[in-house]
Amino acid sequence: MALSRKLSKQDDSKTPSVEALIMKGGSSGALEEEGEEVISEDLKRVQLRVPMSKLRQIDRMVKKRPGKLSRHTWIMEAIEEKLQREGESVDSI
Repeated sequence: MALSRKLSKQDDSKTPSVEALIMKGGSSGALEEEGEEVISEDLKRVQLRVPMSKLRQIDRMVKKRPGKLSRHTWIMEAIEEKLQREGESVDSI
């Protein structure tokens, strides 16, 4: 059986009190949906499930671009292009 030493009064000062922990607070569950996290007022984290075959295709496209480009940036560009196309098609009807 493992034994640990008894905390001294000095060690207790380093441990946050329950009240301090409660006052610190956290994020509200009401703002979050499953798989999503509010990053800031303008950003929200969204969980995305992508088949491995599509990720491999995306990674090949990312490598073809000059300079250093992240997969995230490529996906954001693709989303923006799609939104512009959909917006144009709706405006032209």
